[in-house]
Amino acid sequence: MKRTSANGGSSSERDRPYFIKGWPFLGQLPALANDLIGSLRRFAERDDRPVEFKIMTSNAYLVSSPDAVKEVLTRGEPEFTKGILTSSMKAAFGDSLALENGADWRRKRKLLQPLFMKKSVQAWRPIINSNVDLLVERWSHRDAEGSVVNITAEANHLILDIMTTIMFGEDMSPERAQAAAEAVTSINEALFGVFCRSFVLRGSNQNSKLAQGKKFRNALKKFNDIVDHSITSSTAQSTSTLIDQFRSLKSSDGDQLSEKEVRDEATAFFFAGLETTANALVWAFYYLASYPDFADRIAAEASELSESHLPDFDEAERLPFTHAFVMETLRLKPPAYALERRASSETNPVQGCPLKRNATVILSPAVTHSHADYWEEPDKFCPDRFELGNKSQQHQFAFFPFGGGARKCIGMHLALMELITTIAKCAQKFEFRLVHDQTVGDKVGVTLMPDRDIQLILRHRRPV
Repeated sequence: MKRTSANGGSSSERDRPYFIKGWPFLGQLPALANDLIGSLRRFAERDDRPVEFKIMTSNAYLVSSPDAVKEVLTRGEPEFTKGILTSSMKAAFGDSLALENGADWRRKRKLLQPLFMKKSVQAWRPIINSNVDLLVERWSHRDAEGSVVNITAEANHLILDIMTTIMFGEDMSPERAQAAAEAVTSINEALFGVFCRSFVLRGSNQNSKLAQGKKFRNALKKFNDIVDHSITSSTAQSTSTLIDQFRSLKSSDGDQLSEKEVRDEATAFFFAGLETTANALVWAFYYLASYPDFADRIAAEASELSESHLPDFDEAERLPFTHAFVMETLRLKPPAYALERRASSETNPVQGCPLKRNATVILSPAVTHSHADYWEEPDKFCPDRFELGNKSQQHQFAFFPFGGGARKCIGMHLALMELITTIAKCAQKFEFRLVHDQTVGDKVGVTLMPDRDIQLILRHRRPV
């Protein structure tokens, strides 16, 4: 399916972005502040070209068609670099890979990439299996059939346990785990305010500190204290952890990460790996409870594999429906709901439309993934659309929950392994139902999360 211009337009008009006029001085800031994703979706409905709008004094473009998304993500630097929103995160994550541009980014990506290749992350499968098995065992010993679990808390603690073991080689105490989860939630919520203020203040170093606010600084201090304690513990244990691998990385010409760079990467990976994967897992459990027939199919698929530990395998091949279920979850509820780039002075036209220098370019999975021009029945939860025979019919960049091009998320393979393994094992052993048919909405922070803790009724699955 290919979109056509919403307003037709002459050939000369089609050579320019579609402009949406906003409020004097404020531009589209009130609309975006009131309903960010909803506003972006309405912008995308106007035209298939880049849609231009103003946020205060800043120029911005929404790029939503798969062809245009492909152009921006695959052309990359120097035309499109990380911009204001990304620089505002440096207070939290320093000069980590995801926030770098140019030669600094290329250097770190070259060093770190081998650790996150699909084959490499298989080494972490036993950690994932053992932690999910502990969760299943704990749920199995609940006193009453049909007990209620806070799946938001459970998913966050599971991914936190997995991430701390991979990164630091330790199990957090319940108290520190709770403190870490609360700090991550607070940072997520506060960072969204930092993003908004950074747009208004234009992202200079001085203004970046002003944009942070007390809530953000307090949450960040708590999180950094936890990370620092774990780094110290990892050093004392001298185990083969991810942070040890960060320290031992060396390129062919002898280049290594400095100790500050090691800490920045550890902090960023720990936060991003926890926040995005945990939220995706919560949404996946929500859909398991909402669609029992799909959960039955996942259980049957998982039962064909090993009872105790899922062996090394390609998830898409050995658990095709579970893989499709997770992909459909990421389509409708992409944790990274919007990506930001800055158009440089050297930027070539996108879809033939020139972009203003230093403008912010927004690419939103939450918009493109739910647009009727690119998906049939886009609001319907339908995993079958991602099964192997159907996937080839879809434009490659109509679905980009992990970004794309050279800057595609380095942790993608780990996240998918965590999600698919957890859903397969849990659906194999349990049935889930929503408490009181609760309706859950979206909450926008750094990631897309449910607007409340999700409560599920848990029952042991009976053999068929």
